[in-house]
Amino acid sequence: MRMFAVFLAVSVFVLSTAIPTQLKDTNPVTIPACPAGSRPLLRPDGQPRKCLPHQNSLCINALPDKPNADTVCCYHNQVDYYCCLDTTEQQCPDYHQVTVVIHNSFPQNPFALKSFFFKDGIEDDIIDATFGRGDEGLQNENGLLVRHQQPQGNEILKQ
Repeated sequence: MRMFAVFLAVSVFVLSTAIPTQLKDTNPVTIPACPAGSRPLLRPDGQPRKCLPHQNSLCINALPDKPNADTVCCYHNQVDYYCCLDTTEQQCPDYHQVTVVIHNSFPQNPFALKSFFFKDGIEDDIIDATFGRGDEGLQNENGLLVRHQQPQGNEILKQ
């Protein structure tokens, strides 16, 4: 065990001296969280509040009383997404081509399945509709496959 510790210390020393000095001396570049003329919405610890595209509600719910929610934007600064205040419409992207991926959606269990659950049978309906098989009441409404529940037998719908 002692030999391993000595070997580890020597290898760390050799590797640290092999790193070029120009990489050690560079200062990190700070990228502003929000576009010019706007300001970040800060968390209680003073850090900029992060958000997800398509979910401005994360920013709006964190605003103080009587805010101007029209100038709130979930802005991507090429590194991450931040809540920004006082943005113009041109500065706030629309995220039409962005897909939100939820990482670690079940944090209480690191081994949990990362899947989305649908009602029983909908997977078969989607596959059938995709391949043009029997529609069984499926309709395309605004890009979504919808099946309206129909009464069976002598059922009477109460209104």
